[in-house]
Amino acid sequence: MIKMSNPQFHSVTQGSPEWLSLRTGYLTASEAPAMLGVSRFQTRSALLRQKATAGENDIYQPVADKGHASEAAAIDVAAGIIGDDLYPATVTREVEGLRLLASCDGMTMDSTIGWENKLYREEVAPIVDGGTVPDEYRPQLEQQLLVTGAEKILFSMADHINGHFAWCWYFSDPSLRERLISGWRQFSSDLKTYKHVEPQEVVAGAVQESMPLLVIDISGEVLESNLVTYQQAVSKRIQAIKTDLKTDQDFADADQIIKALENGEKEVEAAKGRALAKTKSIDELFRTIDTLKEEMRQKRLVLEKAVKARKTAIRAEIIDAAVQSVASHAQQVRNSVDDRIEAIHPPHDMRDRVAAAIKGKRTITSLQDAADQAVTDAKLEINADAARASANLKAYDAIDTSHAHLFGDLGLLVNKEPDDFLATVKLRIAEEEDRQRKLVEEERERARQDEERRRLAAEQEHARQEEMASVSETQSEVASGRDSKTVGRVAHSSSPSMEFQSSTTQSPSDSTRNQSAKPMSARVVDGGIQIALSQDWIQKTYSIDEATQLRDALSAALREARRGETSAA
Repeated sequence: MIKMSNPQFHSVTQGSPEWLSLRTGYLTASEAPAMLGVSRFQTRSALLRQKATAGENDIYQPVADKGHASEAAAIDVAAGIIGDDLYPATVTREVEGLRLLASCDGMTMDSTIGWENKLYREEVAPIVDGGTVPDEYRPQLEQQLLVTGAEKILFSMADHINGHFAWCWYFSDPSLRERLISGWRQFSSDLKTYKHVEPQEVVAGAVQESMPLLVIDISGEVLESNLVTYQQAVSKRIQAIKTDLKTDQDFADADQIIKALENGEKEVEAAKGRALAKTKSIDELFRTIDTLKEEMRQKRLVLEKAVKARKTAIRAEIIDAAVQSVASHAQQVRNSVDDRIEAIHPPHDMRDRVAAAIKGKRTITSLQDAADQAVTDAKLEINADAARASANLKAYDAIDTSHAHLFGDLGLLVNKEPDDFLATVKLRIAEEEDRQRKLVEEERERARQDEERRRLAAEQEHARQEEMASVSETQSEVASGRDSKTVGRVAHSSSPSMEFQSSTTQSPSDSTRNQSAKPMSARVVDGGIQIALSQDWIQKTYSIDEATQLRDALSAALREARRGETSAA
């Protein structure tokens, strides 16, 4: 959320002393294109010098009259398109601590629609009619929307003489608005640290005095020649030529001197030719001419080399200074943000950017202005990167801080676009929570399986103990019956009694066979075993093995019945 005050409308006439005075205390919309380096009329460096020295904008006055005439001719057309009357408006507003101003050529009474008009340009008009505002005008319109709070602006280009009119609507561009605010913030910072250096005027090389005319007239001998005085004059001037070049004036002078020396070389060569036309051998004359020509040539070459070397050195110095400035800015930004943000670095191709920016520039001033704009653009990129990373980090802290172990790369991750960053953070957290949930479920399943294994083991152990006890009991009963040779009886303490009788020597008498038995009884008869389920003996004698199998079957049935009773309980 952008912090800003309410718009304040001022009752001043555009172009008046009051209006000009008001503008000096603000960063204006008409200056925004120059601040962002897209103006055709003014460089950012020139604007910086102007604001720092309270200088006047030289662009305004020359175009003011034409501009006013164009606006007067176009306002009715613009009002017709908008469908409402338009009134000039000058508005100020504080945005993120920046004092901003916007002067609109027209605005509706409810301040919802603005109008900005420019002089008609044939090469641009088709673009405007196509619905696009050229880049050089967009920063001004964006600041007008920001300061006034309007919803949209009608942008037009009018020719009051020929009646041409082109127009389109402009709506706010969030990315441009962010760059505009960041740009003004950086401009204000540069303004505070500005050190004024009087800009060098565009200079022309000093007109060089022509070399004296070399006269040679020979006919078998030198009849006439001012060669001696000519040589003295030329040599003296050559020695006085400056080769330590520092300023634009020095370079301009050097260019003129190089041309003069080149002309001098041609002249002495021509004089030599004229002399040769009259004679073929006057050694002293020609040696002197050759020496003089070589002296001129050598000086010219030295000067040309000095000019080229110095220009190369100056470009290198400007590039080095620009790269260092951006590196220092990146370090300052890095020191001002959260320590967790890692990737605040100057652009890796900064040197190439500056080299491309100053390509084709010839004066020191134009070289420096181009380099300064490249520096500013890079600083704004760094500021934007830092702002995006800080916002992402703030959003991260608001989401969750309990998953820090998932974001070892947080310092680099925050450089993503906000939507991508939040999506990545939420995805990692969701995946981790899903992983933790599965781990809990797996742990619960392992615990359940362990408990089931323990229960089954306990049941198996209980059954084994019961079986062992039953076997031991049966073996004891059988052994007791065999040892006594008599009928034994085992009484149980609960439920129906069970009787066990044993006889190994004889079969029971008929009376004995037919006597009533107690329920659930057993007896040994003729080496076998008989059982009674009620009060009558079953007329079947079981062998010991058969009786043992019967006992085991009953024991197993008993265990199963007890488990059922336990489960029901």
